[in-house]
Amino acid sequence: MRALQDTPQLAPPNVAAPPSLLRCLVASWDVRRGELLCEAAADESWQTVLCEDGPAVLKSLFQLDLPLAVFDLPSGGEGAQWLREATLRAVEFPRCLVVACVERGDPRQEQWARESGVWAYLPEPELESGVRVVFRDAREAFARQALSQDAVAARW
Repeated sequence: MRALQDTPQLAPPNVAAPPSLLRCLVASWDVRRGELLCEAAADESWQTVLCEDGPAVLKSLFQLDLPLAVFDLPSGGEGAQWLREATLRAVEFPRCLVVACVERGDPRQEQWARESGVWAYLPEPELESGVRVVFRDAREAFARQALSQDAVAARW
């Protein structure tokens, strides 16, 4: 298990999100794909926690209270079950946006991702290009949330 991989935390050039919000969990069944997701996260100013097994995912979700979790789901095999279970647990966290990366061409996986309540799902062929957009959109969503909370606090 590789419990934690910290990527440099860079201040985004035009985003007002507090740095503490820019941490995310990445869970993958494949080391190469996990590293690809972590690189994309770093490009969008996210600090990653890379988990390669179910207990590490759940521990990170509970202890670190991360606002974003990205799950790379295989269509079958050894990692499929624990990743699916961890994805469903992550969806239960009200302050956590959950992204599922699924293999295209498997309608069961796409249907499962849509029905599970994830914030976004990304078909595999678009993984390399689309994942940066997902990290960017999540960062911008948290920036807007932080700004709106500041505006509400200023009124009181």
